Amino acid sequence: MSEELPSKKSFEFTQRETEDDIRAQVSRAFHEARWIITQLILPGTEIKAPTIDQAANSPLAQMMREVFEHAAGLREVPNIQGLCTQLLRLLYGKAPSHQQTIPPIFWTTPLGAAIHECSGSFANLADEAELSEPEAARFLGVGQMTVLSYCQNGELKVSRMIGPRCLFTTEELKAFRKRRFQAED
Repeated sequence: MSEELPSKKSFEFTQRETEDDIRAQVSRAFHEARWIITQLILPGTEIKAPTIDQAANSPLAQMMREVFEHAAGLREVPNIQGLCTQLLRLLYGKAPSHQQTIPPIFWTTPLGAAIHECSGSFANLADEAELSEPEAARFLGVGQMTVLSYCQNGELKVSRMIGPRCLFTTEELKAFRKRRFQAED
């Protein structure tokens, strides 16, 4: 008799890995900002580095934790795509559409992987392409539970079922997103 293996999430990092990455990202952002201030804006100014606790509890660190929790499926964060964009702007100073400003190595870090998980690229997908529940959630910028509630409420149509899993066409997701945004405006 074989035991069924638990399904793997596409985002899996340990708590320690994510906390280490948060400290590294906050520290890098602080040191870059300190250099700009002390060298370009107010030469000669002394700015003390934050303590480990201050860095870990900073608003930037809290934003990163929200992205990690959403990517790991621990909780649903509203407007996750906007949060990811804001983080990339804070860390790299330009809109994420300017890919050349974000070093490719960033996408291998836990934060880079979490941002990719939360706002993966769905560019150039054919309308008949089918997306799984997690992919549909990323496409819409919500959690999987929200996607399933949209289905239960009749707001979102399932293309087809494979066992208990739902598949959605890109065309239906685009139409749903358009209806949803018009309703919110």
